[in-house]
Amino acid sequence: MSTGYKKVRLTHNAFVYNKHGKVVKSGLRIKVLKRGKLLKALKNAKIVKINGKRYYQIGKNQFVKVANFEITTHVVHLRARIKGNKKTRAYDRSGKFNKHYVRPSFTYTFNEKAKINGKTYYKIAGTNN
Repeated sequence: MSTGYKKVRLTHNAFVYNKHGKVVKSGLRIKVLKRGKLLKALKNAKIVKINGKRYYQIGKNQFVKVANFEITTHVVHLRARIKGNKKTRAYDRSGKFNKHYVRPSFTYTFNEKAKINGKTYYKIAGTNN
């Protein structure tokens, strides 16, 4: 299993905000990051909440909404058995519980690895879990 850098890609043009949640302007121009840009710098980026919304900090007093990004995961080929005797929660791509569980003492095949909010997750092949 190889591990590399997590990359995030902008899914559409994104405004840059300050620590108060206001759009950053330079004169009359609004600061925008262009769609499709890959940002390796966000590998260890801090996610902060401003006015109840989640942002990546991309620089000093510069933030971009997390919803504007797509995480590029690593392909893995792994089979593993879930330990324990209780069912385990499953999560979606954003790291939120999706009301599904994985069965204990059952072998699953995993095909992706991603780090979301500092935690490592493995995607169960053929599902969105």
